[in-house]
Amino acid sequence: MDEAGPEGAGLISDSVDGRLSVEEWNRLRQMRFPKRRSEWLSGRLAAKKLIAMCVPGMENVPFAKITIANSATGAPYARTADKILPIQLSISHREGWAAASVSLNTGIGQGIDLEWVEDHPLSFYEDFFTTDEVRTLKNYAAEQRAWAGSLMWSAKEAVLKALGQGLSVDTRAVEVLHIAENPMDGWGNVELRVANFNEERWFGFWRNQGQHVLTLAVRGAKTRPEIKQAG
Repeated sequence: MDEAGPEGAGLISDSVDGRLSVEEWNRLRQMRFPKRRSEWLSGRLAAKKLIAMCVPGMENVPFAKITIANSATGAPYARTADKILPIQLSISHREGWAAASVSLNTGIGQGIDLEWVEDHPLSFYEDFFTTDEVRTLKNYAAEQRAWAGSLMWSAKEAVLKALGQGLSVDTRAVEVLHIAENPMDGWGNVELRVANFNEERWFGFWRNQGQHVLTLAVRGAKTRPEIKQAG
């Protein structure tokens, strides 16, 4: 795809090897930058692979028959020709990796976020983190601060996705209270506080994936994520 030019010149099929619907393919062709096209495509394929693995009746549906679209708020959803799939869906991509989360429980909210572990100046954290979060971050050793800051930022984004609002909300409305180490199944816990949603139950999870950190926020019901890797 990166060699096709900014307008997709030279690619004449209605889909990409049967992986995209015509609607998705038309959207991909409008993307000018190779990095954006590659990440967007990876996120769509991750979501479709996960749907095929997890959603009853979808295991043999061709990917080109599934469209991953976005609501007016930007939240992704999946549909076939005749119906919107009754699932909760979230997608994230960063630095060559893509991740998606699917839940068959439509009564919850859930959001996934994938971040590249990198450090930022203190001014960044002071702009986007609460005072208590900045204080917590300073307690980490210098070599761990980039990881902790990336994880906290990722958890905030995951919560905002679970709310269906993205970065239109002040990131300081989400506060990371505590990061617990990985238990035996590879998932650590993140204790969260969300402004104006104090009466709702929130559950946060994290795990390291190479140089990335992956977080998942769930709103409304206790659950435990299961990771599935599809190349």
